[in-house]
Amino acid sequence: MTTTKPTLHIELNVSCPKCEGYIDLLSVNLGMNDEGEILKQAIPKGHWTDEHPKFSEIVTCPDCWEEFLCEGIDW
Repeated sequence: MTTTKPTLHIELNVSCPKCEGYIDLLSVNLGMNDEGEILKQAIPKGHWTDEHPKFSEIVTCPDCWEEFLCEGIDW
């Protein structure tokens, strides 16, 4: 029997409220998760249902430069 290794892809997506551009908050190009700060909020210790409503991050859209607040995580 041959074996293979699966790949886990994690995204945290939001649309800009001004231009509706698609933004992955975990994108390397965005630089918001360089030290794992976004991922720590998205995959916290404890129950996700308790922790996800506490998610809060200010985002600047890389397309139109609009700054907006992301609060909570739906999953």
